[in-house]
Amino acid sequence: MNTNLMTLEGRLNAHRKLLVSLVALLDTVPEARETIQRLKLEQETHGDHEEDPGIDPDEAYAVQRIAAQEIMDIIGAGIKRSASEDRRHSGEQLELGVDEA
Repeated sequence: MNTNLMTLEGRLNAHRKLLVSLVALLDTVPEARETIQRLKLEQETHGDHEEDPGIDPDEAYAVQRIAAQEIMDIIGAGIKRSASEDRRHSGEQLELGVDEA
């Protein structure tokens, strides 16, 4: 792999990790959670409102679907991380004998 592709891949991976962390944080805020869920739903239903691309969709359509899938993957990973952290913190509180108010 050439240096330019390695640099691009490294940067994309860093951006994705950062975005997943931000989604996980935002998922803890009720107002933001609604927005995140709406954005994910928009990506899931995005293709339903467009013309049928046919058997061999053009590159623009393919790139658009890849982008929509990446958004759904990032949001999904962030929500899973947030839920995992919630479960972990709940378990820690129970171990310490802290009552949930």
